[in-house]
Amino acid sequence: MIRKSLQKLVLYYTTHTMILPLVKYIFDRLGPGRREHIYQSALSHLLHKNNIEHVCEHTYPILLDNHPVGYGRLDIYIPGQCILELKITPISLTHKAQAAAYANDFNLPVMIISFTKNVQTHLIGQPCKLLEDS
Repeated sequence: MIRKSLQKLVLYYTTHTMILPLVKYIFDRLGPGRREHIYQSALSHLLHKNNIEHVCEHTYPILLDNHPVGYGRLDIYIPGQCILELKITPISLTHKAQAAAYANDFNLPVMIISFTKNVQTHLIGQPCKLLEDS
């Protein structure tokens, strides 16, 4: 039980310490002002190049009383580790609420990454949550 929790924590830190340099690399080369899908494609390319399994535009059902009422879509989903939500506007309360909903739906941390004049990031979900047993 402790080993599983420790593995989750190591995956969390490994993933996030690898993602931030990739994001900065992309921003240094492409700069601000691009469409969101350009940054998403660039990040997907670098994740693939670094052997980080991920899914772009992951769609999942949103249920109410076990009845599908709609669908959510994650920009980049790293299974069992985290969700990356990309933005091209400054991080707002609406963005944080959206990320909190994703974090709740998947019980995973969500990193909001905003490509504006500079790179902004905001993390929803604390690393210590990963120590809880699933």
